[in-house]
Amino acid sequence: MRVGLVDIDGHNYPNLALMKLSAHFKATGHEVKLATPDNIKDFDCGFASKVFSFTLMPELPDWVEVGGSGINLKVALPDEVEHLCPDYDLYDLDYSLGFLTRGCIRNCG
Repeated sequence: MRVGLVDIDGHNYPNLALMKLSAHFKATGHEVKLATPDNIKDFDCGFASKVFSFTLMPELPDWVEVGGSGINLKVALPDEVEHLCPDYDLYDLDYSLGFLTRGCIRNCG
């Protein structure tokens, strides 16, 4: 199965949730690639993540699962995906990512 992952905020900042989803699907033998709102229809299934609330929401097919802190803070990855080592190859990264803090320094809700 071909899995498309849409980083709604763009590729300036790697999306940790998408990297974990990529690791999960690659471990189960699926082909995973970063997708755009324009080419997501070429994949068998899709996931999109939006970290920032100010990023414009593109039009996506109804079958694409959308999540992230810019959408809904109460939606989370399943535990078995959340605790995976991220797929750094998704963004061609040669460094590690992690959380130093959680939440907004501006005390956003």
